Amino acid sequence: MAVTRRSFLEKSALAGSFYIVPRHVLGKGFRAPSDQLNIAGVGINGKGMSDVTNAYNEGVNNITALCDVDLTRAKPLFEKFAKAGRYQDWRVMLEKEKGIDAVTISTPDHNHAAIAMA
Repeated sequence: MAVTRRSFLEKSALAGSFYIVPRHVLGKGFRAPSDQLNIAGVGINGKGMSDVTNAYNEGVNNITALCDVDLTRAKPLFEKFAKAGRYQDWRVMLEKEKGIDAVTISTPDHNHAAIAMA
């Protein structure tokens, strides 16, 4: 049975149409999981606070974990992102939080490499 170009295109378009669903069909404000990033922040005071806040403001709505050695100074960001996990050690954070897609690292220079390589 020979497949004509026309029948191939018709069947391909029909099969592909099921994968294209307008957002309004899924509900207002719906974001597919593939459109979201789970962001963690290490060193969230000062520059780290602005890094995490800017990531959130750019549409990354999943701030999943926050880590800083000084929990007192990190308190404002902990309160802003109350659903995010709170950690004092980045190794514990990376061990417990399995769904992290990206990490902002805003620590002193001598700490960057070890955290980035983990």
